[in-house]
Amino acid sequence: MFTDTNNDGVWTKSYDTNGGANTFFVNQNTGTVTVNGQSVSGSYNLTAQDSSAFLAKLWGGTLLSNGNLVEDSAGRTAISASNTLMKPIAQDAQGRWILDFGPRYVGGSEKYAFATEKAAQNFLNFLTDLDTQFKLADNII
Repeated sequence: MFTDTNNDGVWTKSYDTNGGANTFFVNQNTGTVTVNGQSVSGSYNLTAQDSSAFLAKLWGGTLLSNGNLVEDSAGRTAISASNTLMKPIAQDAQGRWILDFGPRYVGGSEKYAFATEKAAQNFLNFLTDLDTQFKLADNII
């Protein structure tokens, strides 16, 4: 769980990612999610753009597909911790561990590949934590 130790609406949680320890900040006052730590130069605003590839790399993975990205909300399915479209983490023929949210967009799935099942699960745990507590997972990927 993220914690608000100063009771100021800024919640924090540290995760051990592929690049080391990183702290994520959720500012409920502004609706932003930022990260800083060992694998981030300065502070990185995750809500300023689609951060799928950045986050995958942070956990040692790769964004394989973002589907056919469409900005029209009618053309996409929101990512959430309870997303019934999410498939179980599975190993592909190349030995990679695949996390598949799909079909998210009209033209395809949002898929990530990781070297280990643990890395895929850690990334999913982060998204689940963020979504369960704040409903913000869809805002960053």
